[in-house]
Amino acid sequence: MKNERVITNEINSINNTLDLEKKNNCLACKNEKIISRDTIVTGFLSERIFGITDGSLIPVKIYYCTNCGFTSYDRRLSENEEKKLYSGYRSEEYQLMRQKYEEFYTKDFNYLLGHDEKGLQAKESLLSEILIKHIHNHIYNGLDYGGDLGQRYPQNFPIDNKYVYDISGVKPLEGIISLASYDMAKTIDFDFIMCNHTLEHIADLDSFIELVKGLGNINTWFYFEVPFDSPFYPWSPEKRIRNQFTLQLQRMKRYLYLRLEKVGTILAKRGHYFCQMHEHVNFFTPYALKEFLERHDFKIYFNEVNITDGNLGKVRLISILCKLNQ
Repeated sequence: MKNERVITNEINSINNTLDLEKKNNCLACKNEKIISRDTIVTGFLSERIFGITDGSLIPVKIYYCTNCGFTSYDRRLSENEEKKLYSGYRSEEYQLMRQKYEEFYTKDFNYLLGHDEKGLQAKESLLSEILIKHIHNHIYNGLDYGGDLGQRYPQNFPIDNKYVYDISGVKPLEGIISLASYDMAKTIDFDFIMCNHTLEHIADLDSFIELVKGLGNINTWFYFEVPFDSPFYPWSPEKRIRNQFTLQLQRMKRYLYLRLEKVGTILAKRGHYFCQMHEHVNFFTPYALKEFLERHDFKIYFNEVNITDGNLGKVRLISILCKLNQ
């Protein structure tokens, strides 16, 4: 686990860098000390959700909490807008539209995001280690909430029945049972519910977490995993450059923007239209995720930052294992 003082120093360094306007309450910890900056919605989201193809800009604000480090945008998508974004997620149509605005987003890259065997094995190994160490009761029914294909189930931790509920409607892997609706999920008594790399996409966090809670009980184990990431942080430079720099200079070749990572980091902190609103609308720190879950009556048993390695590079993850308070 990363040293807590180092994480705190990273948050403090961002506070010292940003010269922003105070606004609203934090969605994670409800702190009032929020600062904001003007930015825009990416071209890809503008077309996919709002049908804008003429280059018109949609202005939004990015919010940063000085207490817990949580970052989000003021433009929260409606349920219908989220469905427009995630229906047919990573399909050929999705990939082609996104590549119009982000040249790196090729067919091969799109496929690798869901089939990075090296990265999936690293995450599976991490999850298995956490579950084996902390869960000692038998798991009859498990649910991967927002789990895409159901590819995140650990192979080394026995779960009798493996379910997945995902609004994208994609066909799950063999051996995974797809649930067509939330009401269908409500008929099953789950011993284990995991929600991996979903919270960063959700517009209405409070309503969403209550839905997840509604499928469990005081005996259910919950596992939440999100990327430890932020538009303002300088780590993962390749990802930052891909997602920020190429959105500004649409046709810049890959070899060029990877060599401009230092410039990109500075611009991402200081530039007016960097940190644009994309699929990830929430950026958690370990403290922010802990505060958010405890506010919704979860008791934390495990909270740690880990780094996994895959074909797409190293990823920092926040992992939390918890139960509902009795």
